[in-house]
Amino acid sequence: MKTILAWIAGIAAVFAVMFGLNVMGMFGKSFFGKWNEQIRYDIHKESQTYRDGMQRTLDGLMNEFRKADTVGKIGIKETIRHQFSQTDVSRLPAYQRDFLSTEIGIY
Repeated sequence: MKTILAWIAGIAAVFAVMFGLNVMGMFGKSFFGKWNEQIRYDIHKESQTYRDGMQRTLDGLMNEFRKADTVGKIGIKETIRHQFSQTDVSRLPAYQRDFLSTEIGIY
């Protein structure tokens, strides 16, 4: 009888520990998950694919800017400011950095 009670108590203890770890994991994810997401986002921003995409986007916007009329240039200029105002432009080609500083007025 004592053996059966010991087994039941052991199984209950295992389930209680698993439940406790699961609950702590949920709290841990809500606390540490923000840091994990920030790290993932920083890695993504620094990836070559991201930088290539930003360069292609800027090239397309530069072409549209050069073809646009006065009103169109204002809209495209604001779009570029919105997309590139917080972007690290140090790795962009020189002609794109020049465009951002002279034509758009950022950096």
